[in-house]
Amino acid sequence: MDLSWWRDVVIVIWGLVGALATVFICVIIFLLYRQTVPLLQSASKAVDKVSDIVSYTDEEVIQPMVKFGTAVQGVVQGISFFTGLFKKGGDNDE
Repeated sequence: MDLSWWRDVVIVIWGLVGALATVFICVIIFLLYRQTVPLLQSASKAVDKVSDIVSYTDEEVIQPMVKFGTAVQGVVQGISFFTGLFKKGGDNDE
């Protein structure tokens, strides 16, 4: 049993250990993947529900509020315009 025999034994043992470690890591990754797939699916469903809620809120609440605000702003500007026309000549903004 010279030095080259021991070297070959160490190489074979390290190869087996490396192969077993690779298989073990692959099994762990597969098990984690199987556990995370349902979580990802439920998160996707939750995101879809939130998206539906946001689009409904946008259509039913925000757009009418924006239209109402635009109408109020138009009325205020119209009143401001007509009061500016009938203002006495003493107050000039220019």
